[in-house]
Amino acid sequence: ENSPRYEYLIKQRKAELVSMCRVRSLHYSGTKKVLVGRIIDFEFRQAADLSAVTTTTTSTTTTSSTAEVIDDEHAGYLHGIIDEMEKKEQTLIEHF
Repeated sequence: ENSPRYEYLIKQRKAELVSMCRVRSLHYSGTKKVLVGRIIDFEFRQAADLSAVTTTTTSTTTTSSTAEVIDDEHAGYLHGIIDEMEKKEQTLIEHF
């Protein structure tokens, strides 16, 4: 509960957390704390899946190719987070 991601998410409005859950096909009812937990669990599972893919890739390709796969998938994940933040920023700009 003390991670930077948790701290960021818990500060969001419940409607935003509900939207984030819907985008991830997660249940979207419950308190903010419950929704944040679902989002973080989802992201943790994604990271674990990425790790499994990386392990499989390592056994079939060279180390440099593995690094490229990790970078590409990590970049996609980060772009998704950046897109979310840019949407929130645009919403804030529109309201002020």
